[in-house]
Amino acid sequence: MRKRFYLLFIVLVGIFAVYNVHAEGEGVVLTGIEEVEKSPNVVVSGEASVSGTTVNSNVNFYDVGDYIKYKLTLKNTDDVNYYIDGIADNNQVSNVKYDYEVGDPLLEAGQENTVYLRVSYANQLSSANALDANDTYSTLNHVSMRVDLSDKPNTLINPSTANNVMNMILFISLIGGVSYVFYKRKKNGLLVLVLLAAVSLPVITKATEAATMNFSVDTDLKIKASFLSNDWKNLVTDSYNKIVISKVQELPEGAVDVSKLGDGSVKAWVSDGLLTIGSKYAIYAPVNSSSLFAVPAVEEISFNNNLDTTYTTSMEGMFRGDANLNSLDLSSFDTNLVTNFKGIVGSCPNLSSLNINGFNFSNYDVARLVMELTDGVAPVLKNLSAANTTYATNLEYAFGGLAQLEELNLKGANVKNATNMKDMFNGDVKLTTLDLSSFDTSKVTDMSQMFLNCSGLTSLNLSSFITEELLHCDGMFYNCSNLLDLDIRKANFENIQTYGGMFGGMPTKAQGFKMHIGSGETLGFITNEEFSVVNGRPADWDDTNIIYEED
Repeated sequence: MRKRFYLLFIVLVGIFAVYNVHAEGEGVVLTGIEEVEKSPNVVVSGEASVSGTTVNSNVNFYDVGDYIKYKLTLKNTDDVNYYIDGIADNNQVSNVKYDYEVGDPLLEAGQENTVYLRVSYANQLSSANALDANDTYSTLNHVSMRVDLSDKPNTLINPSTANNVMNMILFISLIGGVSYVFYKRKKNGLLVLVLLAAVSLPVITKATEAATMNFSVDTDLKIKASFLSNDWKNLVTDSYNKIVISKVQELPEGAVDVSKLGDGSVKAWVSDGLLTIGSKYAIYAPVNSSSLFAVPAVEEISFNNNLDTTYTTSMEGMFRGDANLNSLDLSSFDTNLVTNFKGIVGSCPNLSSLNINGFNFSNYDVARLVMELTDGVAPVLKNLSAANTTYATNLEYAFGGLAQLEELNLKGANVKNATNMKDMFNGDVKLTTLDLSSFDTSKVTDMSQMFLNCSGLTSLNLSSFITEELLHCDGMFYNCSNLLDLDIRKANFENIQTYGGMFGGMPTKAQGFKMHIGSGETLGFITNEEFSVVNGRPADWDDTNIIYEED
């Protein structure tokens, strides 16, 4: 009878201990959400609500930097305290950023606490995840955050577990006493000790470990791209001769919806012959922007850095047929994804100034580049700026045949992958200066006729030209009849295979011609009599005007 009593006592005390160790309730739950702040561009439809650990919201972001801030109410339904000691964002989409603010980290048993959650559009979307089949927008579904809660943030045993510790001590004392008596009387102490360890283990664990609780807050967000419709020209019926792209805070009544989505995010209106295409958000050019601004009557187009071409892959004929345009600044265009520039300014016979600074032609075969851009005709182009531009491997005739070109800006141009510069400036007779100091020519094998007939040049600094791979330089400077100063101090002609007419038709020493070179081998190559006959070099060149520049 006594044995049964002792066993029953042990079971009851064990149940009591386990009951006190394992907290009751659902853990930490999300009980409420409230919008407290948002940026002007964010569009919210309806109020956010909570279902379990899911935030039900309809939020549209349009611009990088857009954000919305929520106040989340968390409730501790357990009977022990917790600390919010770590919040980890396990969002896999880098374009959306989650920031958290926690006031008091203590979340007491049965109490509520507040966490502020700030969701922002952090980075420009890539083309891969920005667009759906209609190049409209990207939907980011159920972006999760994980909240870690612990009842032991910094010390071995947190005060919130004090009751459990006391229970543990009491439990061990009682069981110890019972075990001793039972062991003395019935000789089964080993069994009792095993039972003691089994029921004590969870108590000890609870008192010494950091309990962690994870849950997710899932949000449903959309990042919308306010694309200009390819069909906008058919939607605007009023006449105009000027176009401006603007970012505005208020769109006028009666403005025509010209957005790709048809959601009113981009609108157009005409006033005194000026067509304004405006939006509160960033305006994106379509993925296929072919003929987008092909408007024959237009005389002026101002982008003001307000047309984002990040997602554009084709600009074919974008301004084709704009016969009244005389200047065009496209320096704000992002062309990293563009693979088709053909005729971008084709059939624009009065275009005398074109700025394509920063264009990336690395995905495009730029042989006969300007002729490709102009559909083969550039009769009056006088000013071309292509600074900080990136090119592919083939630059053959890239800027050749521009008989009226007076200014060409290639500062900072990236040509490091170029292997062919044949005829690159052939026939640009009105160019008087040319800065090619940024050119990396270390891979170029062909410079034949590169400056052929550039009779307007008076000096040419090619001191950055490394020509160790150069094989062909036939007619490279042929008929540069006014070129009096030429610097090729890094040039190496050891591997040259063809060089006929390289210096033919150039000024004589008597006319004041000077050349700067960097090695005795180069001097020997140029002054060699056989070379003189082959390339038509002026007969009076010698080591007094071909100057060896020692490093």
